[in-house]
Amino acid sequence: MEQLSNLSETAQGILLFSFGLLLFLYVTGLLTIGTPTLILLASLAFMGYGFLKMDGYRKVKRLMKKQ
Repeated sequence: MEQLSNLSETAQGILLFSFGLLLFLYVTGLLTIGTPTLILLASLAFMGYGFLKMDGYRKVKRLMKKQ
């Protein structure tokens, strides 16, 4: 705890609680279940945002109209 002595008691408590929670989630396996799901949702969100950003809807609609 001597390394954390320059932090306030509240900051020390938050850090210790956060690390304890992270270790608890890892040991119980809850962290390993949620991580792939979180990555999957983030990737879908990025793909959707990219599709909107490149105006993909209009391009697909124009492509379908040509056929």
